[in-house]
This record gives sequence, C-alpha cells and structure tokens, in this order.
Amino acid sequence: MPGLGELFPNQSDIAGEVHFYAAWFVILAAAGHALAALKHHFINKDNTLRKMLGVSK
Repeated sequence: MPGLGELFPNQSDIAGEVHFYAAWFVILAAAGHALAALKHHFINKDNTLRKMLGVSK
C-alpha cells in the first residue's frame, strides 16, 4: 500500500514517538501479566497458571 505522504509537519517524528511509547506499553503489560501469573503459581499456589497454559495436574 503506498504511503499518503506527509499530511502535517513532523509526521514521521510524531509517529515514531507514538510507536516507541506504544511498544513500551505492550512490553510492560506483557511483563506485568507474566509476573501476575507467576505470583498466582508460586505465592498463591492456585491453578491460574496451569489453566492459562492448558495443563492439567
């Protein structure tokens, strides 16, 4: 798909910053989710992680 060109000044700089912060948000959200699953497994000692992974006892 061809680009539409520059629609407003500094468009690529703004898009780069949005992409940078969005990527960090996704990374931190995934890490937080993984840490919460590990907390449930090792501290709460419940089956949350096993359910998420589809593993039976």
